[in-house]
Amino acid sequence: MKSLFSWLVLILSIALLVSGCSSSDDGESSASTTSDTGTSTTSLASTVIMELSASLSSSSNSRQARVSSRSTSKTLDQISLTSAQITLVVDAATAAVAAASLDSSEDLIQIMPKIIEGTQGKLATVGLSNSSETIKVINVIGNSLVKSISGRSDKLPSASAESGSTVTETVLSKITSTSVANLDEAGLSSADIGTASSELVETVVGSLGSGGISATEIGGALEKITAGAVDSLDQITGFSVSSLGDTIDNITSGATSALGDITVTGYTSDNLSTMVAKVTSGATSALGKIVMDGYTSADLTGMMEKVTAGATGALGNISMADYDATDLSGMMEKVTAGATGALGNISMTGYSSDNLSSMVEKVTAGATGAMGNITGMSTYNASYLTGMMEKVTSGATGALGNISMTDYDASDLSGMMENITAGATGALGNISMTGYSSDNLSSMVE
Repeated sequence: MKSLFSWLVLILSIALLVSGCSSSDDGESSASTTSDTGTSTTSLASTVIMELSASLSSSSNSRQARVSSRSTSKTLDQISLTSAQITLVVDAATAAVAAASLDSSEDLIQIMPKIIEGTQGKLATVGLSNSSETIKVINVIGNSLVKSISGRSDKLPSASAESGSTVTETVLSKITSTSVANLDEAGLSSADIGTASSELVETVVGSLGSGGISATEIGGALEKITAGAVDSLDQITGFSVSSLGDTIDNITSGATSALGDITVTGYTSDNLSTMVAKVTSGATSALGKIVMDGYTSADLTGMMEKVTAGATGALGNISMADYDATDLSGMMEKVTAGATGALGNISMTGYSSDNLSSMVEKVTAGATGAMGNITGMSTYNASYLTGMMEKVTSGATGALGNISMTDYDASDLSGMMENITAGATGALGNISMTGYSSDNLSSMVE
């Protein structure tokens, strides 16, 4: 069966390359070929792998591919895989699916992780020249699998949905988390994880429109994608707590940067502030799910600061019609609101409502200190900082009522408010920006 399955994938890949089209473009749930007896000999898994093979082949011959139809969206860089190497990678995907007895499955939620495990596991031995080349291939794999969801809602059974998630959120979370968890299997070192996870999350988020999701599904998808990426970091062999904070910063930065790449009917710049709240909310909620040697509740405040700093610093990377520096104050409000509101979702030994005041202090400190990291906006300058600072604190304050946690009630609010202000004020000295100096401090704290 495994040999037959491999031949089917090869035949279908050749047919696709000759025809120059992909079955996912026309919404078909699977491709089909016919044997001499007239019987269909294809499967959902073989079709998805065929589409992946075509994506890899196309990316090895073109420098122009993008994650979405937006002309400013993230470019999928040309990869250096030869046709022989692509065959090895595709065969590894086929073998992984067959080994899991999913070659006849009609469930994409089960199939997708196995394809990722097979392909990324093979990248370490196919002869890629360096980690940058490996990351480029991982991006193409992620983009291809997200595109393969389009038109296949019937292949996302409700029985496979994770608790509290829709089937669409589940499959996107699975694609992201499995890919991040297998970065080491692809031959990447601990030093590469931050860049690789940021690139991957940016690719998956930017590809959402190509995956056929609706505007109303984007927020939930973003929350689960960032949560899945953060939660899976503990599965990377050799990855330590010392690298965790910077990588979380990279993950929220990657997700935020990609918000302008999403092309979905009904999704505009008016939705950006809501979406960035989902980015920080998802990352925050996942902090308690990380299980690593040396990682304790004492590390949470440092991680919290990185969640908001990463999202804030990437706000200038968003390229979208009608989005400019005048929108930044509203974005800052949602960066801190999303993170603050999710503090009650953290479940971890040693973490209780007693920690909330120190956590919310880091929410505002991270966002404030990163305001000088915003680049790429020609009209953004130090004159915007005062208004943004006000929204940093109001966003966190407004979200205090969204926290649901044992022993947390209205009597805690005064202390929380004090720490919200202290975190933001204390981080003013971390802002590095042309035109901003100690002369500005009095106006910033008014």
